[in-house]
Amino acid sequence: MKGDLPGDKHGRGDDGCAMTRGATILSPTRLTIKMDATFDEVICSSAFPHFPYKLKALKEMALVLKQGGRVVICHTKARETINNLHRSLGGVIAGDQIPPGNEMMGMLVAAGLTGIEIDEGHDYYLASGVKARYQ
Repeated sequence: MKGDLPGDKHGRGDDGCAMTRGATILSPTRLTIKMDATFDEVICSSAFPHFPYKLKALKEMALVLKQGGRVVICHTKARETINNLHRSLGGVIAGDQIPPGNEMMGMLVAAGLTGIEIDEGHDYYLASGVKARYQ
């Protein structure tokens, strides 16, 4: 696939975003895609704490979803494990935290998502919501 995509030889666009066929992997500093209601699913894996404007990011994710599409926020470690790791590393990522459940729920609702599920396992984190079919 390298060479088939615009950008450099590693499949990164001019803005540093990674690209694959059928998917765009966004950087935390550049969220806007000019494709409203295009995607069935947006998966944000191990990146959400690093978005400086989390509600804006969720609204942007919801905007690019088709009606009935789903946003998934996931991590391979528990919320507190991730948050403690970031705090312990200090510097610019010390404040990069996964919000507590009630705060995440509020942001997902404010982004226009329904059917919200938040699962904080002992070794993973999963939050998801669905864009209403009729708005």
